[in-house]
Amino acid sequence: MTMPLTKQQAYRACEWMKSNFGARIDAAVRGTPFSTNLLCGIACQETAIFWLSFLKRLTTDEILARCVLDASGDYPDTRRSAFPRNTAAFRKRFGDDFTDMLMAEANVTRRLRGFGAKQWVYKGYCLRRCSRHEVP
Repeated sequence: MTMPLTKQQAYRACEWMKSNFGARIDAAVRGTPFSTNLLCGIACQETAIFWLSFLKRLTTDEILARCVLDASGDYPDTRRSAFPRNTAAFRKRFGDDFTDMLMAEANVTRRLRGFGAKQWVYKGYCLRRCSRHEVP
């Protein structure tokens, strides 16, 4: 079976996470059954294939801001039961300004990935990036 990351890439991703967020991850897992290594492994499985290519060309904050990966129910042939089901539902609840700002951020990420712009709200946005804006 071909794995999405090589062992060397997984080590590099974990080293980057620990060097940038190690103390915060350690504090977050203290007193839980989880470990820093486990959380790094989950990040490798879920997103490292995406952000590893950014390590040499973007800052840590820019990488976090670009972790906008999963389109909501607007992606063709998908359905979603959790909020937001799609961009229209998000726009109805939060309004045009906030929705348009999030779509613009997602489209910056899409360009970095070599994709064209879409008028979709994504399920996940980096809180660090969005915290600069007032959430309605």
